[in-house]
Order: sequence, then C-alpha cells, then structure tokens
Amino acid sequence: MQHLTDENDRMLQAFLFRQRQSCEVCGGREFMIGRQLMLMPAMVQPETPGIAAGVPLVIVTCELCGHCRFFSAAKLGVRTPWDTVPKTPPA
Repeated sequence: MQHLTDENDRMLQAFLFRQRQSCEVCGGREFMIGRQLMLMPAMVQPETPGIAAGVPLVIVTCELCGHCRFFSAAKLGVRTPWDTVPKTPPA
C-alpha cells in the first residue's frame, strides 16, 4: 500500500490553503489529507482479464462533516508505484 510522504503532505496542505478550498457540503475549511493513496479501478477490456488498471487518488476529508474529495495523485505531483507500470498498448 502506498503512503504519502511528509513532503507530499506539506505540498497538498499548501495547495488547499492557496486555493482557499471550502467543503461543497457544509462550507467547512478544515481538511484531513489521507496518508494512504487509493487506486480507483478503471474499466479494462474483456480481452485483457487480470490486467489491473486504475487511477491513483489522494483522499481529502472535511473535518466537520466527513465529505470526501478525490484528487489525482499524478496531477498533484505525487509519485506512485503505478507510475512505473507499463501501459498496455491499444489493440
């Protein structure tokens, strides 16, 4: 299981602060950044069973109401083990 580094955590805290983010549900401004990355499964082609595909995400949770938001780890600059998995060429 992939965990965020302290550097990743600081970077994400700074991102949230710069963006002046507030919760879409309750308007809260205190967030907890999940230390573990989540891999959201992607649809795979029927001819390639067993090949895992997905998008690594960072989970950000509102401290007030618990609403969760998902951010692309790649877009935030978080390196993951999945970055080195070779892509399956299109058929």
